[in-house]
Amino acid sequence: MDNYLQRLTKVYDEGKAERLENEDNLKTVQERQAVKDKKQQDIDELEKNYIELKATSELYRNINQDDIALKDEYELLRMKKGLILQKIQKLEKPDEEIEQDTPKSELEQEHFSLCDEVVELECRIAKKKALKEQLRKVRLEEQSFTERQARLKRDISDLNVICKKEVVDETKIEKLNTDLSTMHEEDEALQFPV
Repeated sequence: MDNYLQRLTKVYDEGKAERLENEDNLKTVQERQAVKDKKQQDIDELEKNYIELKATSELYRNINQDDIALKDEYELLRMKKGLILQKIQKLEKPDEEIEQDTPKSELEQEHFSLCDEVVELECRIAKKKALKEQLRKVRLEEQSFTERQARLKRDISDLNVICKKEVVDETKIEKLNTDLSTMHEEDEALQFPV
C-alpha cells in the first residue's frame, strides 16, 4: 500500500509540475502571439501609408520630369531673347550699315514678349524647385517607412521562430488536467492528503 501511495505521489507531483510548466509555456506563447499580432497590425498600417507615399512620390517624379522639359524651354527662350537683343543693339548703331529684314519696332515687341515669357518660366521654375524640395522630404520619409517595415518584419520573423520552439499542445494540457483530476479523486478515496 505504501509503495502504491509513493508511486501515486510521484506521478501526481510530476503531472502537476508538467501541467504548471505547460500552462506557463502557453501563457508565454499567448503573450508573444499578442506582441506578434500588434507588430502585424503596425506592418499593415505601415504598408497602407507606404502605398499612399509611393503615389505621392510618383506624382513628384512626374513633376521632376516636367522640370527638365521646363528648363530646356527656358534655355531656348533665353537664347532667342539674347539673339533679339543683339539685333536691337546693332540697329541702335547709326554709323554701321546693317542689312535688316525686320524693323526695330517689331524686334522690340518680340523682345518684350520674350521677356514676359522668361519671367513666367522663372516663376514656374521657382514653383518646381519648391516641389522638388517636397520630393526630397517625401523620399526621406519613404526611406524611413521602408526601414521601419523591414525592422517590423524581422521582429515578426524572430517571434515566429520563438513561438515554434514553444508550441504547446493544448490537448496534452487537457489530458494532464483530466489525469490530475482522476488522481485527486483516487487520493480522496484512499484518504491521501493532497
